[in-house]
Amino acid sequence: MLGLVAGSITLVGGHGTGAAYAERFAEEHDILGVMSLTMTSATIGLVIGGIIGGPVAEGLIRRIPRGAAPSTVGDGGGGPVTTPITAPSFVLSLAAALVAVIAGQALASALKGVATVPEFLWCLLVGLVIRNGGAAVGLRLHDAASELIGAVCLSLFLPWTIMTLDLGEALRLAGPILIILAAQTVLVAAWANWVTFPLVGHDYESAIITGAFCGFAMGATATAIANMQALTRRHGPSPQIFVIVPIVGTFFIDLIYLAVLTFHLCPGFIIGR
Repeated sequence: MLGLVAGSITLVGGHGTGAAYAERFAEEHDILGVMSLTMTSATIGLVIGGIIGGPVAEGLIRRIPRGAAPSTVGDGGGGPVTTPITAPSFVLSLAAALVAVIAGQALASALKGVATVPEFLWCLLVGLVIRNGGAAVGLRLHDAASELIGAVCLSLFLPWTIMTLDLGEALRLAGPILIILAAQTVLVAAWANWVTFPLVGHDYESAIITGAFCGFAMGATATAIANMQALTRRHGPSPQIFVIVPIVGTFFIDLIYLAVLTFHLCPGFIIGR
């Protein structure tokens, strides 16, 4: 059980998935302190993902032939700002985000008995509908305003996450957690170098994706984005990566992971042994 909770549930799933399954484990298997354990594992994994992502990507970038990687310093990959942010555009983007959060939580409550799905996944689905469906009917959100809101939320999320770390619980379970995290770190770094990088293109953008992979394979998409921002500020822009990675790391991976984890938690497979 410790391997599940401190392993992929929190390291790939992050705090949201960890919290969702922690409630299930506490109710069905009477495990005390499981929420503290999941938050501790997810937080340490988030830090490790930020630490290893940059060096892994830097090593890959140095292996790319000269001239294949951008030589100019980019703007963080977000693309040029064509129009200034105004109060109406900011309020509209913020309102769309809040609608996605409220509607997503309502969906999560309505479908709570159907499957154990983190609430944020429903929020993402609603946000996807608003962003694409709104454009179809003439409702266009200001990209720079949305990016500003996202940057502020990311800056708040990371320190808040660190503040939830329970040092007492971490020390009590230091041995098992450190073994699991060490094994996952080695596996993620090796997989990033020898599978992810060559599989997605073996070029500059592949190296940025690999740094992002280290982020969300050990913690959260927020760490992946932070890794990408640091790398593109130093080496040059990679705009399409900022479209691909959030969709894969936050949306697709959670759908796939939900199916995989549900299979592993079915009676008689692991929990029932």
